[in-house]
Amino acid sequence: MLVVSLVLCFAEHRLSSLRGEIQRAALESFARERISAEVTECLQGAPAFGAEDFKLDTYALAKIKEDLTGSLCGALTDTVTAWVPIGNLTGVSLLNGFGFSVPVFFRVEGMAAVEFSSTLESAGINRTRYGVTMRIIASLFTDSLAFPEPVTVSTEYPLFETVTSGEVPEFYAGQTG
Repeated sequence: MLVVSLVLCFAEHRLSSLRGEIQRAALESFARERISAEVTECLQGAPAFGAEDFKLDTYALAKIKEDLTGSLCGALTDTVTAWVPIGNLTGVSLLNGFGFSVPVFFRVEGMAAVEFSSTLESAGINRTRYGVTMRIIASLFTDSLAFPEPVTVSTEYPLFETVTSGEVPEFYAGQTG
């Protein structure tokens, strides 16, 4: 019994030194997983942006932003579990990754911001590439003393891209075509 309690005390001491790194990795993974799921669900019901008419529905973009921001704030608030192999808690490098996994639980509160940006760039003579990208920035907070800083995760999703072509000019730099 004494040996078990000594091992548990040592493991708890080692866990507190690893807790910040474990929490950062777990929070980043948690955020990316939840963002991906929410974006997939939100964009399945969203209207398609057609390339034929070269129009974007700004109301649809605003609705996507509103729905996605609300659903992400709810989805990013939960209890996260990180699993740490017992070998990592021994302090011996040769045992890292070995043994049964110990669960580490921590509560996370999250918030997200959704932004849209557009690009317009040259794609050759009389050709222009136009694209709209959605950027999501999520901040996650824990009440852990081992890791007081928020974790920020940023990801981008392309929503619309097209290349428009004009007529090739007959005169270019004083020469006839």
